[in-house]
Amino acid sequence: MFDGNQKRRTFLKTSGVAGAIALAGCIGGDDDSGNGNGNGNENGNANGNGDGNGDSENGNGDSTDNGTSASSVELTWLHDRNQAEDTLKEMAGEFNDSHSSIEVTPELLPSGSSEQEEIQKRQAAGNPPNILWYTFGQAYRYALEDKLAPITGVAEDNDLRTFTDREEKFFAVSIVGPMTWHYRSDLYDSPETFSDFYQQAQGIEAEHDIKALQFPNGESTLAFAMQNQLLWNNDVNVWAGSGTDIELAMASGDDRDRGIETYEWMQNAYEYSTNGNGLGWDQAATAYSQESTAAVPYIGMWIPNLYLADLPEIRENTENTFFPVGGDADNEKKFAWFEGNMVWDTDAEKNDAAREFLQWWHAEEQQRQFKKVNAADYIPATEAGMNADWYREEDGVHQGMMDMFASEAENFTPPVATGDDGALNYPAVANGLVWGQAAAQLLHGGKSPGGTIDWAQDQIDFSGP
Repeated sequence: MFDGNQKRRTFLKTSGVAGAIALAGCIGGDDDSGNGNGNGNENGNANGNGDGNGDSENGNGDSTDNGTSASSVELTWLHDRNQAEDTLKEMAGEFNDSHSSIEVTPELLPSGSSEQEEIQKRQAAGNPPNILWYTFGQAYRYALEDKLAPITGVAEDNDLRTFTDREEKFFAVSIVGPMTWHYRSDLYDSPETFSDFYQQAQGIEAEHDIKALQFPNGESTLAFAMQNQLLWNNDVNVWAGSGTDIELAMASGDDRDRGIETYEWMQNAYEYSTNGNGLGWDQAATAYSQESTAAVPYIGMWIPNLYLADLPEIRENTENTFFPVGGDADNEKKFAWFEGNMVWDTDAEKNDAAREFLQWWHAEEQQRQFKKVNAADYIPATEAGMNADWYREEDGVHQGMMDMFASEAENFTPPVATGDDGALNYPAVANGLVWGQAAAQLLHGGKSPGGTIDWAQDQIDFSGP
């Protein structure tokens, strides 16, 4: 069980750094599974998209300057990357110019809409997107529902995992969003364990006018992501089984004991946390930039590059670490979102054309062009990509953070790959938000650590799609 005196570490006693609010965008992400686009519409809808459905620069008339005929296969590509809008149109134009029989039109997710909502609306209207940029958890769900066309050949060159429990592959990875804990290095001294954070949090609050920690809980993808990682990092095997044949391993045995230990630590440490109930991405990062908290769980490099862009003193004193562990925990899994493309199964001709486009788009030259639009957020999905000179030289790449990401790239794990030996896990996709909700029961609903686990088990739908 958690003991606040297990290990005592020194902390740096320096005065707090005064700063102003750096709020340049609004972090979204509203996937109903909790395994959706964690930073989701950070780029997609922060600045608005209009209707997101403008015509391609090459047009869709009877003919075009590049010789595309009225008989071309017309494809829509639904995407949520607002900052890349011009580049995506330019890239689609380049493809269309060299492929006279295919016309690809990128369409941005309409402002205020989630991918789930938009896909359902388009399905009902009989015009689903032919190509969909989304998260790998949802690709698995759609593959199980027989809604996707296989893209095995496209996925092979950049394959980190098979991404389905079938022989075919349905998802081609492009970027990854690792989850880490950002902290003030002028207040914390390299915290790594539960006890490090707990002991140093006590000292920070005694010496400075700032809350030391932040524990998002409730119904948000940030809460889901943090709570999953807390359990993983304390060697809790949350699930057992594979596919749709899954049970809650944390309900009994050693995994229950470790789950209780994790929840006891969080319950004790919450005294030094901001009120994290319902906390979303933008609120969490803003609290850090306003010096309301000295540590915050977050994704990628958004905090130093967006929220601290005009706060150099705080930025220089911001470091990150993977999530804290219990005393003897040794779990290699590191939470990350995987984003990329899939093909919605419509008809053979369009499926073939979509695969041809993705084969082109996922080639190295095109991936460089895309990632350079926003290198700080469009993090390559492989260690080689993270260490590539062309990527490291881009503005916004935080070298220390990228060193850390690259060192653990092979251990990045999406929540859906959490069955036995990394097997895919449908209930993890369909019930992701339950862990944030369970944490709220612990921290605000009066549940005991063991009672929190029992409550979560009662909420989970273990049935298949």
